[in-house]
Amino acid sequence: MLAIFAGRVLYQSTQISATYDEPAHLVAGYTYLRWGDYRLNPEHPPLVKKLAALPLLWLEPWPESFDINDPSPYPGPGSMSWQRVKNLWRQSTRSVLSQWPLAHELLYGVTDQGLERLGVAASMLIDTRERVDPAEYLNDADRLLFWARLPVIGFGLLVCLLVFLWARDLFGWAGGVLALAVCAFDPNLTAHSGLVTTDVAATMLIFGSTYGLWRWSRRRDWRDAALAVVCFALAFTAKFSAVLLIPPMVVLSLAVAGQLASRGERIEARRTVLLLIGCGVAAYLAVWASFGFRYSAVAPPLDDIRLPVEETLERVVAREARFDPEVHGKKYLGALDHGLAIANRMRLMPESYLIGLAYARMESRARPAFLRGELRERGFRSFFVWTTLLKTPLVVLLAIVLAVIFVVPRLRWLDGLFLLFPVLFFLAAAIGSHLNIGHRHLLPVFPFLYVLVGGLATRFGKRWLPAAVAILIVGSTVVFAPPWRPSSSFGEPFEYFNELAGGPRQGYRHLVDSNLDWGQGLKDLAQWLGDHDVDEPINLCYFGNADPRFYQIRHVKMPGGYVPSPPLGDLVRFDDAIIPGYVAISATHLQGPWLSPEERRQWRAFLETAELVGTAGNSIQIYHLR
Repeated sequence: MLAIFAGRVLYQSTQISATYDEPAHLVAGYTYLRWGDYRLNPEHPPLVKKLAALPLLWLEPWPESFDINDPSPYPGPGSMSWQRVKNLWRQSTRSVLSQWPLAHELLYGVTDQGLERLGVAASMLIDTRERVDPAEYLNDADRLLFWARLPVIGFGLLVCLLVFLWARDLFGWAGGVLALAVCAFDPNLTAHSGLVTTDVAATMLIFGSTYGLWRWSRRRDWRDAALAVVCFALAFTAKFSAVLLIPPMVVLSLAVAGQLASRGERIEARRTVLLLIGCGVAAYLAVWASFGFRYSAVAPPLDDIRLPVEETLERVVAREARFDPEVHGKKYLGALDHGLAIANRMRLMPESYLIGLAYARMESRARPAFLRGELRERGFRSFFVWTTLLKTPLVVLLAIVLAVIFVVPRLRWLDGLFLLFPVLFFLAAAIGSHLNIGHRHLLPVFPFLYVLVGGLATRFGKRWLPAAVAILIVGSTVVFAPPWRPSSSFGEPFEYFNELAGGPRQGYRHLVDSNLDWGQGLKDLAQWLGDHDVDEPINLCYFGNADPRFYQIRHVKMPGGYVPSPPLGDLVRFDDAIIPGYVAISATHLQGPWLSPEERRQWRAFLETAELVGTAGNSIQIYHLR
């Protein structure tokens, strides 16, 4: 099952273009490793980005002699392209937005010879209707992404392995196998295990730290303590949401210590409290270690340049004032914001980590969200309830319900606390959040539930195990919507929707963004155009950060489309559309959470008489304009 899981992840990584966040994560990780500079992509800690960028050190996307901090132009061929990279690099200390064009240059930059042939000064200015020879790109973006995604697969495999081990410890080998079947064929875990993103790594480290503490509660073995400490510490270097791990670890540690003390094992109870303290100290040291034990985000000799930490905190208040009349007009920071400001002035944590926390605070105040035909700027309380109902295989939902009914009552109270308290806490935190952009943010909940499902093996008997495993595998990879025309999601786990949603083809009616359409569909679009002999340019509104020109998709850019392509800024118009012709629009832009109300109105009018003729990978809708 682990081999099949890895095979599915590897296959998907060859079939999809870059998802929205991957280019920024990859260029950031590469600059961390090569120049020891942490100015890029502070929105996430560096662990996953560094691991993903390791293969790039020998793939050399930028020549060995290229020094990004050298103020002089790059000598020899490619000077125009490399000088643009340097200019963007300098701007990145003033605006985090510079990471996106810089990431574009790493993956989709064009050589000087190519720019000269096309008559433009920068890659972003290449006419979208032109053909660019693959040999004219500085790098093969698909090759870089494939190698960068490989290290991330390990986190997904470890999630599956830890689920198996915990379920085996509680319910025997049969329980471990049943839990592993649910986890290894989970389409959501499979989909995100092959991306240069932080969600699966955070899931594995949160789950691993809890599992280590649970084993400690039973055996008091130093190896279990080490697992808890290492996973807890690394979680804070993988994703800022790891802060949500603190309350469960405190509650569970005190519960273990209390139980030991009640049995007269006071020394072991004290050791448990010391283990909790050790987790906190290790996490603090791990954060410093991940930034090379240096406060400054910018590497020497320019390390006197400061990032705008406290200005970013002020923007938290400004964003909140848009929605809360009591905040409007006031210039105050909350206690947490003041704490971050003080930590910055006293240099208690690395500068890049602090500004990342500030950005996380700001972005969590309000993000546009779409749910089942409705748009809101501050999300929906029911968002993650719906993502669970629509993105989880029905057979798995049924297994979870049965586990809660039949397995939970039979657990020891401490085992039940370990498996249920993190689920309830993370779920409550997600429901209370305004950040409603993806079911992936709920991934840390499911490994605990899958362990519980393993208990069904002991409840209903081992003789049913082969049939139960087969039903779970089929139910997780085949969608019976409609029942007489089932479709397989085995090779396309990213776009999985269950029968309640009407299957992947109807997913765009319920959820978008990283639930369905995260920019991964350009290869599918190129395939569709080739299959239908469409050689002329199309009209394209693409949501993502992969370059359509790289996949030979000649097009006219439509409002809301791929930003790093002409026309830049607010010059994109519907008047430039090719009519008659085809228009391809990403599902996210079709529903419009990231478009202005006026753009949404114009798109509805534009597509009013268009005929839907196909989809590309279920994430891009293709219309024909008469």
